[in-house]
Amino acid sequence: MTKSEETNLLAMLCSSNVNHAVMQLYRNCYQPVTYWIQGQGGTEADAADLFQESILVFIEQVRLQRFRGDSSISTYLTGIARNLWNNEQRSRSRRANREEQYAGAEAIISFDAEQRLHSKENRQKLLQLFEQIGDVCKRILTGFYFENLSMKDLTEVTAYNNEQVLRNKKSKCMKHLKELIEADRELTETFKTYPAYDE
Repeated sequence: MTKSEETNLLAMLCSSNVNHAVMQLYRNCYQPVTYWIQGQGGTEADAADLFQESILVFIEQVRLQRFRGDSSISTYLTGIARNLWNNEQRSRSRRANREEQYAGAEAIISFDAEQRLHSKENRQKLLQLFEQIGDVCKRILTGFYFENLSMKDLTEVTAYNNEQVLRNKKSKCMKHLKELIEADRELTETFKTYPAYDE
């Protein structure tokens, strides 16, 4: 991108509708950033996910006026992706050292809650509910409850730079999950004594 194109793109990222700018970032920056991630051992899916996260972080940086244009947007995005990938690798390393591996909703029920899952049907319902809370909430709750990440650690693997904002988001995620559970009477009875349920 030329300097003029980058200037226009940055202005669009500060507007209420960023769709066109995001599409432009994908057109101009997706390949170099994702090639770098795959060159570091990441899969194509890893690269796609991290690029999306990198864009979210970049938009926040632009709106907070932390991007000063000292480097090209593509170089800056690659730097963000590098940090996210390093954090992801550290996270995977911690998970690899654990005896049991869980994913998705199993992270939320990995304590003693399984003893209260009286039926396969209840377990399946919970998995389905967990899928409804969105990728951001899944990542936050999985990191906090399963990976035992602190709020500070979570700010390094999410697009949130502020611990209080992240804590508020975690609370909203738990509230959303709780509301979904409460809509099912049987699950409400099953989880009413669950430690994380009242978060």
